[in-house]
Amino acid sequence: MCIRDINWLNLPTLKYLKGDVAYFAKIQLPLDRQSVLQPSLSITSELVGVTSDLPSPFKKSADEKLLVKFKLPFTGNKLIYDLTVGSYFSSRFAFGDSAVKDKNFSAFFSASDTAVSNNFKLPESGIKVLGKFENFSVDEWMPVFAHFSAADDVKDINNNKKPTLDANLFVSINNMQIKGQVFKNIIFSGEREANGWRVIVDNSDVLGSLTIDDNSKKPMLIELDYLNWPPNYVKSATVANDTDKKTDPLKDLDPSLFPAMVVRVNRLNVLDQPLGRWSFDVLPDKEGVDFRNIYGEVSGFTMTGATISDGGFLRWHSATNKAPVTTSVYGSAIGKNPKVLFEQWNLPVVLESTQTKIDFDLSWPGSPLAIELETLTGTMTHRYEDGLFSQENIDNSSGLLRVFGLLNFNSWARRVRLDFSDIYKKGFTFDELGGQLYFNNGLMTLTKPLKMTGPSSQMKLSGVIDYPNQSVDAKLEASLPIGGNLTLITALTAGLPAAAGVYLASKIFKKQFKQVSTINYTISGDLNNPNIETQNAKDTSAINADETSIAEDPTNSLNSNDGG
Repeated sequence: MCIRDINWLNLPTLKYLKGDVAYFAKIQLPLDRQSVLQPSLSITSELVGVTSDLPSPFKKSADEKLLVKFKLPFTGNKLIYDLTVGSYFSSRFAFGDSAVKDKNFSAFFSASDTAVSNNFKLPESGIKVLGKFENFSVDEWMPVFAHFSAADDVKDINNNKKPTLDANLFVSINNMQIKGQVFKNIIFSGEREANGWRVIVDNSDVLGSLTIDDNSKKPMLIELDYLNWPPNYVKSATVANDTDKKTDPLKDLDPSLFPAMVVRVNRLNVLDQPLGRWSFDVLPDKEGVDFRNIYGEVSGFTMTGATISDGGFLRWHSATNKAPVTTSVYGSAIGKNPKVLFEQWNLPVVLESTQTKIDFDLSWPGSPLAIELETLTGTMTHRYEDGLFSQENIDNSSGLLRVFGLLNFNSWARRVRLDFSDIYKKGFTFDELGGQLYFNNGLMTLTKPLKMTGPSSQMKLSGVIDYPNQSVDAKLEASLPIGGNLTLITALTAGLPAAAGVYLASKIFKKQFKQVSTINYTISGDLNNPNIETQNAKDTSAINADETSIAEDPTNSLNSNDGG
């Protein structure tokens, strides 16, 4: 018999079978009513000559043997079918009184890639599925499931209501491969609902439920208590230094293969770092996948879109002949003190504040987990209120944490030897801090100067930082109260003799020295040991007309020393 000769059965499985099959059929009939023999039909075949394109363990060549047994007894009030395929699949179907709606059918399916269990009992009604696999590839089976689902949709094209059957399943898998990742020791248990399946997933990396609608065009609903991603990730690969070769943990994953999903995760851990509660929609297409309506809550911070009512957006673009894999993301992070995040992720606490807002529109080559400062492009606008920069040295830190170190006014103030002892506590305090960065493959341009307003001083940093080449070309403007810093300013710009004179003048004209002077610096060269030059120091405050002559004396003295 040729497989194509039975295509009229319209079984989805036949798509994956080709060839001519030899079989043995046996009809057993008792000679009299007293015989112990039961009337039955049995068919057996080793499927020699048939190729199967089904995934493992049902994949076979034409020469391979795979014993199939089918048996139909003709006894009792039910028709009972038994079907086994090698040692991998065993099933039993029972059809009873068709007058009993939704109760006239029962079935049991058992599958395994090692040895299937034949020790089962038919449910009174409905379907029971039992599976036990050492290895199972979701990626290989997904097209098969999709084909079965599409065939089911064609049968239901007239929108006839499908019969509601009680059904449940229990499947255990030691090694489940999905999207290039491996989940260990995972258990699926679920039951049939009115319009689809609801399945519970349980293992050390994921716990939650999947709701799969009968309509294959509707996205899956995934609601998880926790998710560790990537699963079974090698920690040593995540702590590489700048000199180490970095690898993308999702480099082998094709984002276009994602199914459409609505995802809700109560506890998300990425690369063993806790990232809080998240929700998003997954919309794949031929060129990649979109993650839309992204909302996140991480230790007091909220991830949204351009406004709180909008969600964030992430595009993961597949590799093509014309372009490599890329990721782009935009959104906002709004919260209070980032100290909580640094401590939670076991990072140095480089910045604290009472209010924080960061807007970003960024892209980089590789997957969402391949983000690196050296390959980042896009903008980041940030603003902080009532905070401080830590005195902890993070100059040798790697990754995006290095950005905070490069923009730490505490570090720059010490490099230019300014006296900020009046605003030191456990760090460098500020009232407001903000600016905008443009990233371009390791070049960080301060498109809007980073401006810090402190209790008694202001600082502004502009320019370009070349992170890959560890160089800087920037300008630093420091506006300081004369009474506290003019002596230092004079020493830096005019020398110690003038500084001594200014010191005495400041004691005599204390009131007039409560003004502000600005020092400009150029910072260039090696980022870790830059060349810092003072440009000028000038009075920037508005003073009363009757105080002008008094205030001019020390300024004129400073200028005369400059000329000498």
